[in-house]
Amino acid sequence: MAGIARPFIPWIGSKEKLIPYIWQVFPSNPKLYLEPFGGGGALLLGIQPKVSRMDIYNDFNCDLVNLFLCARECTIQLVQELKFLPLHSRAEFDLLKEFMKHKELLQQRIVDERNAVMECFTGEEREELLQILRERSRLFDVQRAAAYYKVCRGSFSGTTSSFGVKPNNLTNFLYLFDDASKRLQDVIIENKDCLDIIRERDGPDSLIYCDPPYFDAESLYAVDFPKEKHEELHWILSQCKGYTGFWNGESKASSFVCISLTDEDPENEMEEKAATWRMVQNGGFYWAGAYACDDFVIVGTDDGDAQCSYLYLLDPLTGKVLDFKSGFDGDIRSTICYDDATKAYYFTSKGGTFYRAKVEAQNGSYAITACDGLKLDNGSDDPALPPMSTSTPVVYNGRAYIGVSGTGQFTQYSGHNITVIDLENWKIAYKVPTQGYPQTSGLLTTAYEQDQDNGYVYVYFFDNYTPGTLRVLRDKKGQDEANYLTSETFNDETYQTAYALFSPNGKQAQYAICSPITDSDGTIYFKNDSAFLMAFGRSIEKIEVTTMPQKTKYTTGETFDKTGMVVTATLSDGSTRDVTEMVSAPTEPLTDDITEISLVFGRNQTMYRNLPNGEAMTVGNEIPAISTTLQIRVGDTTDTGALADDLTWSFRPAVNTLSIDGKIPEGHKVLIACYDDSGKMTKLEVWTVSGSVTLPDSAKIRVFYIDGNSKPLCAAAAVLG
Repeated sequence: MAGIARPFIPWIGSKEKLIPYIWQVFPSNPKLYLEPFGGGGALLLGIQPKVSRMDIYNDFNCDLVNLFLCARECTIQLVQELKFLPLHSRAEFDLLKEFMKHKELLQQRIVDERNAVMECFTGEEREELLQILRERSRLFDVQRAAAYYKVCRGSFSGTTSSFGVKPNNLTNFLYLFDDASKRLQDVIIENKDCLDIIRERDGPDSLIYCDPPYFDAESLYAVDFPKEKHEELHWILSQCKGYTGFWNGESKASSFVCISLTDEDPENEMEEKAATWRMVQNGGFYWAGAYACDDFVIVGTDDGDAQCSYLYLLDPLTGKVLDFKSGFDGDIRSTICYDDATKAYYFTSKGGTFYRAKVEAQNGSYAITACDGLKLDNGSDDPALPPMSTSTPVVYNGRAYIGVSGTGQFTQYSGHNITVIDLENWKIAYKVPTQGYPQTSGLLTTAYEQDQDNGYVYVYFFDNYTPGTLRVLRDKKGQDEANYLTSETFNDETYQTAYALFSPNGKQAQYAICSPITDSDGTIYFKNDSAFLMAFGRSIEKIEVTTMPQKTKYTTGETFDKTGMVVTATLSDGSTRDVTEMVSAPTEPLTDDITEISLVFGRNQTMYRNLPNGEAMTVGNEIPAISTTLQIRVGDTTDTGALADDLTWSFRPAVNTLSIDGKIPEGHKVLIACYDDSGKMTKLEVWTVSGSVTLPDSAKIRVFYIDGNSKPLCAAAAVLG
């Protein structure tokens, strides 16, 4: 790949000679290319532009950016300015540096003059004076760019800090501006902080080439870039990080670590990762998920030997403890979640408390500034049987939804419940019983909130007790009792539980420590201890072939090919979905007696559902197979028909051959017409003598027999379709 321009300015650390090697590791088709540390621009100038790609040059050095802008917009004026002063002496070099020092004063003078014109003049006179000032401003930018360019050319390695001693005739380099100007025409030129522009422009289709100032060589650059800036850059470029904790027993120490998720060795499927940093804590981190942002990581711990759990606020770069709180009533085994509306962090404890914490910036760092708790309820006042919770709160619209354990973690109907908390009034709004302990986080959907006058949201939880029922809670702000219930009976006692939407049955019935997830179609996916992956979604009413496969004619022994076929399902709510990939077809060799095949939705999955029976629910109701049929032809069969007593046609679908047999009287004609799926005629044959022809694949074939006046002598023969 040949470059189209060379850098017109010397730059320390220029990669001009390395361009062919760097290109080799670049992805082929990014939609955006960004250089946050533009410098001399060797790579960007050398890359061919593409209409489909946005190119961005950025540097925090405003003089360098001004030079690039002038090279693009005022090429002729810049080159003319540069011709005035070949640089040969230290005195000339120092004079130009002195000019650069006072650029702000000159800029301010132009601004002041413009303000004076605006106040003192009107009409055409004002416009004439403003135009003069605009030209002066533009000229100043060009003069500044020329001065900066001469200082770069006259300094050691282009650093602008010290005179390079050797004489320097700038006319030897001016030819570079023409190609550079053309290359920069469609380039966005920015003067922003490197971290800001990376955050702005980063994306799945972005290629960001970072070539920051060399570490411990900051004095060689006009813009300060200290060690802290290098650390921030490393952090933002390593945002693909994961945080996880380990647990090794109630009384042993374990780690919470930060690891890079970058695949440094794509060829190694068993690549080991070293921790970027590690924090060790007695009691460890059991199920403890962290909340992470650019500024901090917040995570809870088990209570360990000291029977004291902690909430830690950590520096995401180093793992340093910024702040902590202790004194919680048990292990913190939920993930810390954040709610932007209340600006608070929420979590639960095994001691039976729902907690709320606040974090604020303080003295250049961050601190936990408040933390309070709300006691949960499982119907028991016994401290030995607390309403423990490891459920990560789901927070929305001033409400929190969590699962709470009964008095016996693995005892059914022992006080397990889904609890709804009113955050504004800091109280339990209501709770609804469940068979088992809803131990993980729920899944909340707002999909129906605007569609109904009542404004309900729906929250899905699993019981961690066989069969692992999927339940749904219907709720809205201000509600103080559950109103979407299923009646369940155990040991002659009836419970009004959260609505039992689906209950795994048979081999799929098991304990479920799983948070439900969903796709864009609203299908909920989950697993449990049965090792089955399950999906629950809307019922399918029917399936039909909406686009025929490319092949519908087969010879004996071939197998069905669904290439090109589209099968569409109609769901219970009237919506449709392409389910081609979920349809199975026969795989056995086709025989001559087959004229149609059956297409069945599913791939031997078990399909069943819950069905209401009054207020109760019956489980394991099998869903009948959902199928449709498709007409095909197998074997070398021949279809025949007559146009007149002594004039017939025959058609062999396997080879698309049509024959007309008999004598066509003088003046009479046989017309053979082929049509595609849309009814468009694709071929027309006009015959006055009999014979045979091989026709293209068609949706319909018709044969017409007419006299010399184009009058039909018989009805059109439907040869195919």
